[in-house]
Amino acid sequence: MLQEGEIKFAFNEEALQVGDILLMNTYHEQQRRLMGNCIYDHAAIYAGDAFLLEADGCGVVQSHIYSYGFREANHACVLRLKDSNPQVLNDMIIGCREQLGKGFSTGEARRTLLYRDTNQEAQSNETFCSRYVATAYHSHGYSLVKNANYCAPDDFLHSDMLNAIADGIQSVAAELLPTILKNQADRENPNTVLQDAFELFSKFYGTPIQSMEELLLASIHHPEQDAEAISLLENNTKLFRAADETVESWPWFNDDEAFFDHFTTVENRLFFLTNQFLHYDNTYLPLFARNCITLSVLKMYFKNAKFLARVYQGFDAVYHEAERVRKRLCYLYIETSKRDAEAFDEFSRNYGFYHNHEFHQPVTDIGYIIQAAMQFGFPSIDINT
Repeated sequence: MLQEGEIKFAFNEEALQVGDILLMNTYHEQQRRLMGNCIYDHAAIYAGDAFLLEADGCGVVQSHIYSYGFREANHACVLRLKDSNPQVLNDMIIGCREQLGKGFSTGEARRTLLYRDTNQEAQSNETFCSRYVATAYHSHGYSLVKNANYCAPDDFLHSDMLNAIADGIQSVAAELLPTILKNQADRENPNTVLQDAFELFSKFYGTPIQSMEELLLASIHHPEQDAEAISLLENNTKLFRAADETVESWPWFNDDEAFFDHFTTVENRLFFLTNQFLHYDNTYLPLFARNCITLSVLKMYFKNAKFLARVYQGFDAVYHEAERVRKRLCYLYIETSKRDAEAFDEFSRNYGFYHNHEFHQPVTDIGYIIQAAMQFGFPSIDINT
């Protein structure tokens, strides 16, 4: 983890586009050795809304782009497809997010030096950083490297399908440093709830589980174990405890005075609120809505699947907690304007007024559900069922 004085450069959010490949130095010697002493020892995919998707030592996770800082400008690089389709890239990001919680394989990463110039198939359904990126593109028709299953971050540099983006890296302004330091520290204490749950249910069902889809399929194939599986879900995992996570992450959020005491200036308060508006509107609420809709369709077809129904309840609770948080953000934004109108107006003049602060139910594209349904083996879909 870099110290404050070492952080000179970071990714430039304003220059990034969904699907961009982010290459970087993590300054971890073990990671560098694992990637064969490449120029860059880590790769990730930009998901939009200042988030990246990556496979790190804890598995596939979503991180903030400002959880990485760099000593030199050439310690990071942004690559972009020369010829891309925004809709295809958005679909790719949906697929990438479906892999959240997938396990990381150090052994598979080590095999890269042996197999990168071959057609060797993956020997594990776990992943590592460059495999995660390359297979995401490969599954959507873009073969960026010789072997998507065994490749290193530097291999993307030599792809004829990619260009480097000149303004993808920026100098770090003083006001950005606290954000990078906080997010960098958060990465040192990752949330492993999904990974822990998948490991638990892999043992329970006796089959490797690396995604929520695989967990649901295992439960559908073993309905006789639903009662025990539900007990395991409720008593031995932290899945779907969204309200508890809100309190753990923001212990000051639900109390007005605690919130206003937590942020010492109106500017800091409004930076927090506007950033969260963006995250909830562009990432959290649409993602949680998709999860709920998909589960509701599955529940409709597998009417007797009790474990699946319980998972749906969990996703539904997560979505409603996100709705509650989003409405409270709106309330706190308005309350801030009332408590210090002068400072609020100054912030709005300098950084803009967030016109979408009122909560609006997100519109969800449900076209992907047909594809998801096919993966579960539905013979047909009757919307009148």
